[in-house]
Amino acid sequence: MQKRVVLVGALLIALTLVAPAASAGPSADPPSATDARLEQIAATMSTLGVPGYIQSVHGQCADSQIVQGITEFEGTTPLPADARFHIGSITKTFTATVILQLVEEGLIGLDEPINEWQPTIPNADQITIRMLLNHTSGLFDYSSDPSWVMQLESDPLFVWPPQELVDIGALENPPYFPPGQGWTYSNTNYIILGLIAETVTGQSIEDLVTQRVIGPAGLGGTSFPTTPGVPPPATTGAVVEVGTGQGALVDFDPSAFWAAGAMIGTNPDLQRWSEVLATGALLTPEMQAQRLTFVDTGITLAPFPGFTGPSLPVFYGLGIFEVGGYLGHNGEVPGYLAYVLHNPISGTTIALNQNAELVDPNASPSFQLDLANLQNEMLMAILGALELCPVRVQPTFTG
Repeated sequence: MQKRVVLVGALLIALTLVAPAASAGPSADPPSATDARLEQIAATMSTLGVPGYIQSVHGQCADSQIVQGITEFEGTTPLPADARFHIGSITKTFTATVILQLVEEGLIGLDEPINEWQPTIPNADQITIRMLLNHTSGLFDYSSDPSWVMQLESDPLFVWPPQELVDIGALENPPYFPPGQGWTYSNTNYIILGLIAETVTGQSIEDLVTQRVIGPAGLGGTSFPTTPGVPPPATTGAVVEVGTGQGALVDFDPSAFWAAGAMIGTNPDLQRWSEVLATGALLTPEMQAQRLTFVDTGITLAPFPGFTGPSLPVFYGLGIFEVGGYLGHNGEVPGYLAYVLHNPISGTTIALNQNAELVDPNASPSFQLDLANLQNEMLMAILGALELCPVRVQPTFTG
């Protein structure tokens, strides 16, 4: 079977969210219609060939966790609720948190140009830390470079020096647009941020994330690996052909994604992290307000055909998505997909993990793109299921 690697953040543009339920009201039992819809969505993922899938939806309108399947394609070990998965570009939320803490400490400036650290990058005197964080730098995404893709496919355990990834994105490919004059998702931005964090602190980005974010947030099942493999209780990622049942296990060296997408976590940790991230528990209120300053990505997502749900525009802040009141991120690396979302108004949290990348090697490239977005459409369907439960708002009286 031909293997196709889906790059970190390929679905990032797809982080989907729903308008918040009015204001927080009294909790209620999840309606059967909501539960049935959530179960239908999870069953669909199994039908499509995803070996292992965890779908957690908790809030006013649902208290549901569905854990189904196995830890490894064609394996026999049932998937545990605390299984560890690669979480891809959700790593960016951790890297961004470290950067914002360093801004708070005065070690770097949010609107400071990056030429002090990366003087050879075109427009380095105009690209700021903020532009790297919100993907308005215009820098080419190294993971879209054909030679990088070929190298990853032919030698997935190749160890990538971070500066080499930066050079591929910033020196070997032209920028998408002048700094600050557009929006395009680029993993190159977060590799540069990781290097800057290391330079100003003298510590590795792995240690910075562990000490400043993972530990304080209480994420015992989350790690920033420097070598291949997933610690137990482990899952193994796979590329799975939709409709055929065929598949192949995949592995890769985390240096390929580094500060943009190397991390590993559990579904319970993602649930916890979603609230910490969305409420700014590890930042001052002033810095959280900066994180939640958004730009329009120009992207609108719709639900999977056959499911009801919203069609909503996607906005991007400083390492975080926002659509209709939900805050979070998604992540994808070869063989894995993850989402983490939280609505601080309704208190609803959505955390998804799967150990498969779905492909159809006989389809056209446009169909492949549609297939890659299928999981995002399913997430929109989850939001549609939550809309089946209108939250009763208690009137508020003043004076």
